Amino acid sequence: MIALIHVSIALLSLVVTGFAYISPAKNKIYASYSLIAATLISGTVLAIVSHSHLLSVCTSGLLYLGIVGCGVFAAHRKMVAEASKTKNDL
Repeated sequence: MIALIHVSIALLSLVVTGFAYISPAKNKIYASYSLIAATLISGTVLAIVSHSHLLSVCTSGLLYLGIVGCGVFAAHRKMVAEASKTKNDL
């Protein structure tokens, strides 16, 4: 059951991060941060409970964090660029 919750949270965080990049907003970026934290917590619990091999868990987790981290970083940069463009247009 926890595996399903973990995968659902991870997929939802990818979707929210994608929406945050398409249409950047602070609340979408904060939602991405929250979902990333929830994914890490549920993944840690899942790894402890299932006694899985740490190397495979860490590799998957780092890949996930790399993808979502780049997405959040790009969304934040895009949001700042749009805000400065709007400020310069005034």
